[in-house]
Amino acid sequence: MTDQGAPDPTETPPPDTGEGEETEIQDPKATAELNAKYRRENKGLRSENKRLTDALSQAEEARMSDTEKAISAARKEEQDKFQRELLRERVMGRAASKLTDPEDAGRYLDLDGLTLDNDAIDQAIGELIQARPYLAVQPPPQRTPTTIDQGNRGPSIVPDDASDWLRKQARR
Repeated sequence: MTDQGAPDPTETPPPDTGEGEETEIQDPKATAELNAKYRRENKGLRSENKRLTDALSQAEEARMSDTEKAISAARKEEQDKFQRELLRERVMGRAASKLTDPEDAGRYLDLDGLTLDNDAIDQAIGELIQARPYLAVQPPPQRTPTTIDQGNRGPSIVPDDASDWLRKQARR
């Protein structure tokens, strides 16, 4: 490299190995490690976001009157209640096809750590199923084809021509 930051034409660039951010990771262990790393990072960012949001709301509260504070607190309480109910219903809806009892998702998952993101909810349900496989919906048992034939095994009562059968019945 030269002093101006331009590449030196005598230097050869390193060969492109095809490895980079866009490559797909084939190793399941490496994928699991990356997922765990990103989850920890995401959790840290969420807590930082919550801390900053709380600091902002405290600064805004300091400028409010008592009536405005009461109204703001009531709104926040109702919004939090609605968000919890919405998240619980979404988790149960996503778990309905994966768990025998969708209520188990609400019992065993940490709903405070989840967001309304469907992928995050599906991932949490998948982790729950891995940890407690007995909660998962079991596939129906395979039916074996029966070999027992049912029905009449003797000669047919109705002759080939239905009118002959009617004549015989009328003679009786």
